[in-house]
Amino acid sequence: MNNLLDLVSISEEDEYILTGASFMREKKLDKAIECFDAVIEKNNRSLDAYFNKGLCLFILKKFDEAKDLFKKCILLDKKFGKAYMFLGDMAFFIDGKIELAFENYNKAIINNFDEEPVHLSKAFIYSTMNDKINALKSYNKALVKNPKSKKALLGKLELYFKQLRFKDAEECINKVREIDTECEEYYTWAPLIYTAQGKDKEALEILDEADNVIGFNEKVAFARIKVYEKESKLEEALEYIDSKETIIKENDVLYYKFMDQKATYLFKLERNEEGKEILRMLSEEYDVEEVDFKLGNILFNEEKFEEALIYFNKITNRESNNSNYFGTAVYFKAMCNEKLGNKEEAISLFRESLLYIKSACLLDPTNTNLLNIRSLCLYQLNELEEAEKTINKALKINPKDMSLLLVGAKIAHKSGDIKLGKERVELLLKLDSRYIDILDEELKELLK
Repeated sequence: MNNLLDLVSISEEDEYILTGASFMREKKLDKAIECFDAVIEKNNRSLDAYFNKGLCLFILKKFDEAKDLFKKCILLDKKFGKAYMFLGDMAFFIDGKIELAFENYNKAIINNFDEEPVHLSKAFIYSTMNDKINALKSYNKALVKNPKSKKALLGKLELYFKQLRFKDAEECINKVREIDTECEEYYTWAPLIYTAQGKDKEALEILDEADNVIGFNEKVAFARIKVYEKESKLEEALEYIDSKETIIKENDVLYYKFMDQKATYLFKLERNEEGKEILRMLSEEYDVEEVDFKLGNILFNEEKFEEALIYFNKITNRESNNSNYFGTAVYFKAMCNEKLGNKEEAISLFRESLLYIKSACLLDPTNTNLLNIRSLCLYQLNELEEAEKTINKALKINPKDMSLLLVGAKIAHKSGDIKLGKERVELLLKLDSRYIDILDEELKELLK
């Protein structure tokens, strides 16, 4: 391949560039690179050859080599804007350097590549930074360059939806449909947008249309389920899931998602035994700790401590002990043992849980769920001063979290700070008066 151009004149260079581009479209990247290398061998100043080879390497995830080639393009022509754009993408998506990414995008814009892709990339970064104003500006700039940009319209739609600007979101999704009359995004977003505005009938009509136009689709199916859920039509949701069982059984991941959702609805309808049967089935067939944790919690709350231990043990017996559930599962193992009268085992497990939760808190110091469990471990170990420090930190992050207030009240009461305990119980009941039914007698005493 090194002598490809020996048989042709240099004026045929473009033909080899086009052949390489054709191989790229066919995803035959090695052959494409051979074409571009042949051009470079005869013309070491070919921007197209360097750039397209860089694209091939980028697709092959050979990022360092791709970066060198894009930089080579800029050395040959400082106004070669496309190269700046890809350097910007790699700065953010590969190296995580936001400032360098923006610097390269801005260079692309002022150097002959003020185009849709650059503004889309900038909008994406602004969105990840939660800078909604600049994200919206960038999406609008992308639309100026390409009024039919589905990516820009969908980006704007998502921003509007998060801001509860449903009318604006509806306008965006209708424009998307004008561009692509059978697009999946219309049938997944439109029902959610209409439902958010209370237009549940219209949402269901769109979902019925989706079944006819694009057939069964996972996202559309879940959109339908969410509409039923919003309307409190959980029985209809269950009927719909059952009606699709033959289809979803063909895909393990899809089957798991639907069955997990079905179990959730069964519990909401207080059909607990059916819900538990589904979770037991999922626990047996899928190695998913979330299911084991959910089932363990349900059994714990039903005071079936020996059976709950089976599922918490499944989590802690896995090879990895750095999961989101490990430390909390150890805590519940401790609680089960305490309820079963195994006091020494319980204390040992509380201390073990505390070690894992402490490590997790260092990695995620604002995670109030972790802080709550850490407080409970300290409470059980009678280390009340540290327990109060921990729950107080969590309450500063989320002062109206009812589970935190409940634990905080228990810690304050056990510490003898009656005033603080009463304040926390009163705030808890102000947020949800139903908590009066789950307060133990000691906490009820605080209200007198």
